[in-house]
Amino acid sequence: MDDERELPTSNHPLHGEKRKLAPALLAVFGILLVVALVFVVTLWLRYNT
Repeated sequence: MDDERELPTSNHPLHGEKRKLAPALLAVFGILLVVALVFVVTLWLRYNT
């Protein structure tokens, strides 16, 4: 059934394996963590120096 698709989907290209969800989620959480860390460090430097 998957071979009869005419269009790819967001997580399954036509001629390839399904993409895994875990690496994408880890990347999103990593970016959010970095943004939060920069925010906290900026606030700490602003009010403690």
